Order: sequence, then structure tokens, then C-alpha cells
Amino acid sequence: MKKLVDKFSKAIKEFPHDVKKYPGIAVMFTILGIPFLVFGTYSVAANVSFMNRTVATYGTVIDETFRSALSDDYSDDYVPIVEFRTSEEQLINFEDASVDAGVGQKVKVRYIPSNPFDARIYSVFTFWVGPSLFTVGSAVFSSIGLWGLISKFILQRKSRHKAQVD
Repeated sequence: MKKLVDKFSKAIKEFPHDVKKYPGIAVMFTILGIPFLVFGTYSVAANVSFMNRTVATYGTVIDETFRSALSDDYSDDYVPIVEFRTSEEQLINFEDASVDAGVGQKVKVRYIPSNPFDARIYSVFTFWVGPSLFTVGSAVFSSIGLWGLISKFILQRKSRHKAQVD
């Protein structure tokens, strides 16, 4: 483990110099990281907005439907069909492919009172952990790229200044 930590520390120390040799690495990290950062931030913000407009209740998975790879979600999978009652005692059924739940399982449901068909199975992982990790990971990825680009310009500036002084 110590060897791995030492290797990583050496790579981090040498990163700005590597960027000077290969500036495309930093550009690639930045170009790839920023769109993912924007998407991750949007996902978290959309979940916050959804949570602010919804109420919570419990529902039961009453059935599963098969979705083939040719459908919208691009994977063969069974999607739970959830049934729940609104606060007005209206019975609602909906499908949600974001969570794996078996028939008969009780699940927490979030729905918009003015449109109860806009409902989702609530899971801490799908609502918060996944999007947050994605956002943080892409922020780190983008930061590495930006740090590399900034380091490159600082190293260039130092070498130009040193050349002028000498």
C-alpha cells in the first residue's frame, strides 16, 4: 500500500511538468470534465426542485413489466409497477426503472400533488448519492485539468521570466 501511495504522490508532484510536455492531457481533462460537471449539477438541482414540489407516501410494487434493449432505457430489465394512494385517496399506478424492487415490496414514493402521475420511487442513492458522487467526481476531474493548464502557464511564465533575468 505504501508503494502505491508513494507512486501516487510522485505522479501528483510531477503532474505540472508532465502537462508542460503533454498539454493535451490537461485540455482533455477539462473538456471532458466540464460537461459532466454541468450535467451532475443539473441532476442534483432537478432532484432538489422535485423534492420541494412533492409529498411522500408509501406504495407497493404490484407487478413488473419487461423493457427490452430496444426501448428507451437501452437495457433488458424488469421495471416495477408501483401502486399508491394520494392524500385524496386516489389510486395511482406508475412505472419507475430507477430502483430495483420486487413484487410485494413496500417502497417510499414521492409525487406532485397537482399531478400524482408524476411520481417516483424515492431512494437516497438514486436521488442524492449517485448524482452527488457524479458531480463531485466530475468536479475533481475538471479541477485536475484546470490545475494542469494553470500550472502549465505558470511554468511557462517562470521560464520566460528566468530567461529574461539571465
